[in-house]
Amino acid sequence: RWWRAVATLRAARLARSKAAILISARWRGYAARQRFLKTKSAAGVIERWWKSAFRERAERRAERNAACVISTSWRAFAAKKQHARLAANVIGKWYKSQLVSRQAAEDKLPELKLQDQAAIVIARHWR
Repeated sequence: RWWRAVATLRAARLARSKAAILISARWRGYAARQRFLKTKSAAGVIERWWKSAFRERAERRAERNAACVISTSWRAFAAKKQHARLAANVIGKWYKSQLVSRQAAEDKLPELKLQDQAAIVIARHWR
């Protein structure tokens, strides 16, 4: 009959061992789920921070690009305006010089005609 007592003790020990294993497994599962939830929560915090940082960086870049576009447009407008003024000034000066040279040519025309006639007379005489 002592083997019955040993068998009963072994069965009780086995039951306690299974219970301890089950409790340990449940505890490890619970602890793993809690770690996973903390990790997931931390990942969400990090992801939100990165997204906001990226969004802010994109907004700053868009503002800089907008400022560059405005600045470039203004400089182009000012340069075109200055070029138009310069071109008008140059064309005006050229036109005035043409008028002056034409007027001078017209003023010298009788004198040139006289010189031409004198040259023709001299050339005829020498021939």
